[in-house]
Amino acid sequence: MPRIKLSVFMPMTVAVMNAALFFTYIMTKEVSVTDDLSLLIDSNSITRQTTGSSIQKSKKHDFSTAICSIVKDGEAYLQEWIDYNLFALEFDNIYIYDHSKNFDLKRWYENTRNHPEYSRVEIMHFNTSHYDEEKDYPQLVAYNLCMQTYGKQGPHDYVFFLDNDEYLVFQESGQHLETVHDLIGEYLHPFDYGGALAINWMYFGSANRTVYSPVPVLKRFQYSDEKATFLVKTLAKTSKFVEANNPHSVLVDENSTTLEPSTPGARAKLSKTGASNHNVPSKVALLYHYRFMSDKEQIFKQCHRGNVDEVHRGCDTKTGTINVKGLSPQLRPRVGTRFNDKAWKFLTTKVAKYRIYDLDEYQDFF
Repeated sequence: MPRIKLSVFMPMTVAVMNAALFFTYIMTKEVSVTDDLSLLIDSNSITRQTTGSSIQKSKKHDFSTAICSIVKDGEAYLQEWIDYNLFALEFDNIYIYDHSKNFDLKRWYENTRNHPEYSRVEIMHFNTSHYDEEKDYPQLVAYNLCMQTYGKQGPHDYVFFLDNDEYLVFQESGQHLETVHDLIGEYLHPFDYGGALAINWMYFGSANRTVYSPVPVLKRFQYSDEKATFLVKTLAKTSKFVEANNPHSVLVDENSTTLEPSTPGARAKLSKTGASNHNVPSKVALLYHYRFMSDKEQIFKQCHRGNVDEVHRGCDTKTGTINVKGLSPQLRPRVGTRFNDKAWKFLTTKVAKYRIYDLDEYQDFF
């Protein structure tokens, strides 16, 4: 991997690029603005309407779903991730704990309170006043706080603990599934002994990209590993939830167990920590993990930002370069070997405004 020295970059958000690209496109076409808006803002791309931050359950399923997430320095990727989860997967609500020092997402949050859709996203500033820096792991504190507030004592029946570089994607045997409610309705909800659903990771590589580009993540990175990894993230049933015991798994009550999306009701073969499912079911649903991105983004993430626990794993802090010494093979940056655009196709099918990046007029020279 090229040794690129660290320089802090301030990437243009995809939302800004959307506006600039749309303006350029309509100025070079002999069509009306109304026609182009019908292409980019398809009335079918958003399937439900809400008022304020009200909770609305799926029309097909009588239960409510939410995401709990902790985010730091993720503003360049936030809009795409929110769109994917609100409009493509159709989660009812998203709860984000902003772990930045200065509440970087405050402006986005305040500007969306009257929006008919984005008002379903709640953002809270999460800092050291919420946990003990010497004893606590911030991600677990945020997860448990979120579940207690919006799950156990709140309106949601199911909560998925996700990072903003993780995307739930249906696979070949899950093509009949259209929303997260459909997945839960088939593989978790009907089973009284089911307390959670473990979804295995599939890592995506850099696709030989060296720097950031103002293009959606799912468009830029379409080369994955050959197979999914044994590591999982967990979607929990709130009535069965006891606590999140690590970032990957949850403890459920003594009468329940964690299931997997292989066949309906199938039990996961979890490791002692619960962080891994060695069955690695891969035919229905996987969690695409865009951990690495471009070389420069990886350096920013590991050397400047650090992980949630603020440990700079894989970084030579003296030279500002990635150092893979001591990293397990699964955590080492890589290009990716198998072309995989399932996530991008799902997003553009469900959320029409992203189709602009597939037009011939758009070229990404990075």
